[in-house]
Amino acid sequence: MKSVIFRRTGFAVAVFSFILTLAGYQGALAADRYAAIAYSPSTGAYGSSYDYPSRAAAEQKAFQTCARSGARDCRIAVWVRNGCAVLAVGSGGGYGAGTGSNKGAAQNQAIGICSRYTRNCGIKTWTCTGR
Repeated sequence: MKSVIFRRTGFAVAVFSFILTLAGYQGALAADRYAAIAYSPSTGAYGSSYDYPSRAAAEQKAFQTCARSGARDCRIAVWVRNGCAVLAVGSGGGYGAGTGSNKGAAQNQAIGICSRYTRNCGIKTWTCTGR
């Protein structure tokens, strides 16, 4: 009798532990945050967003903010999940974008990419999520 009770109790504990683990995993996924930057090469307008619950929502906000300037060629230059995004712009509207776990890493990447295509690259804007 003791072994039957122990087996049932052990199974119940294992199932309960699995449910808690799964709930924790889903909670971690739900906590992801997204940021994005949209850019218009023709006008230099840009828009950004941060701490949105989905990539689509972050991109939509960045695009809308850029388009409010009247620019017709706004496009998503970069997006990031749980990190930072940076837009670097150089001569003639050339640009590069980078992402990283912190602002410095994203800046270095953005400047490096921008410098491959144009000169005089500088940081135009940046955004980071809260996570």
